[in-house]
Amino acid sequence: MTCRYPSTSPFCAAPPLSPDAEDELPNGYLRRHTWRSGAYVQIELARLQEALEGDPQILGITADDAAQHFIALVDRGATQDLSAVAERLELFQPTIPLVVRPSCRSGGELRRALEVIQRGEFHPRAAEVELLYSLDVANGRYDVLADRAGADVARTLQTELGPLVKIEYRPFGHHGRFDDGEPHYGAAAIESNTGNCTAGFVVDWGLIRGAVTAGHCLGFVGEDVFSGPEFWGEATLFPANTTSWDMVFVGPSFPPETYSPRIHTDPCCPSTRPVTAKVAPAVSQIVCISGRNFLAKCSVEILRMETTRTIDGRNRANVWIGKRAGVNIGAPADSGAPIYIPVGSGNAAIVGMHIAGFLAAPFDETWFHAVGDIEAQLGVTVAF
Repeated sequence: MTCRYPSTSPFCAAPPLSPDAEDELPNGYLRRHTWRSGAYVQIELARLQEALEGDPQILGITADDAAQHFIALVDRGATQDLSAVAERLELFQPTIPLVVRPSCRSGGELRRALEVIQRGEFHPRAAEVELLYSLDVANGRYDVLADRAGADVARTLQTELGPLVKIEYRPFGHHGRFDDGEPHYGAAAIESNTGNCTAGFVVDWGLIRGAVTAGHCLGFVGEDVFSGPEFWGEATLFPANTTSWDMVFVGPSFPPETYSPRIHTDPCCPSTRPVTAKVAPAVSQIVCISGRNFLAKCSVEILRMETTRTIDGRNRANVWIGKRAGVNIGAPADSGAPIYIPVGSGNAAIVGMHIAGFLAAPFDETWFHAVGDIEAQLGVTVAF
C-alpha cells in the first residue's frame, strides 16, 4: 500500500464526522471505528509504531475517521520534505491506509512542554499534586487531567504552556486493586481471555504511557485487558524474543486509558505508593512483591540470578530468585507483580517483575525479570 502525502497543510485536529458516527453497531463498535476495527489493523499499527519508535522526525500516528486513513505526523521542523518521509515509510510496506502530513506543533515545542510538566518547577506544589497527562498528537498538545485540589497548580501550568496543554478538571480516584479504574496503577489484578494475572508497573514507550505485565498473561497483540469491570488497556508490544523474555507492554486503546506511576501495596501502609526510582536487583537485597493473591509481602531476600531457567518448557533469560521461607508470596495469577523496594514512608523503587514460582504451597519464592532487562527488551522506561 502506497504511503501518500495528500496535503502540506499542518494537521491540527480531526475533521467533523457525520451525526451517526457515534452510533454503536451490533458488534459493539462505534460506526466511525468500523474501518479500523479488525485485528489485523491493531497488529499492523503496533508493528508500524514499533518500527517508527525513536524516529526524530515522526511525532506519532493518529487516525482520521472521516477520511478513513491513518496519519504519520511529521515534525513541523523536520529537515526532510514530505515526499522523502513518505518514501522512507514505504520501506516498511504498510498494509493499512497511511498518509504523511506535517504536525500542528514542532517536536521541540512538545518536548519542552513535556519537560515542564515532568520537572514540576512551574509551581511550588507541583510535586504534591497528581496531574495525569498524555500526548494528544493529533491536536499538538498534552491533555492534562487535574483534581480541583490541584487547580492552582494546573492554572499555573496553563499559563506557562498556553496552547501546548489542555486542562480538564474532573474528580478522579481509585477503585482498588481488583477493579482498577483510571488512572490505572501497577500491581492491579488484571484479566484477559488468556488468563488472570497482575499488572507490573507503569512505563513510557516513547510518548505512550502504559504498563507492563508478564508476557504469558496475554496471547496476542490487541488482546483486551480488564481489571474487574474496568477496561484496562490492550496488549501492544511483546519483546522480539518471547522465549527468553516473559514480558509485554499493555497500552491505551481508543479512547485512551490513563496510567499513573503508582503501585497497589495494600493491605497496609500505605495502600498505594508512587514510584519514584528504579533499582537493579542484587544478591542479598531485601525486597517486596505485590500480587493479587497475597497482596504486598516484604522481607523477600534475593538469592541469586540464573542466566537461564527453564519454565514451562521455555528457556527464560536472566531470572532472579527471591525467597521468604515458609511464607506465601507469589502463586498462579501473581505473574506480572512488581518487585519493589519501599522508599521512605510512602514511595517505591522498582526492582523487577514476577514471572513465575512454585505451583504448590508454600508459594515462598518469586522468579522475576530485572527492571533493566524489561526496559531494554521492550524499549520502555519506568515512569516516575
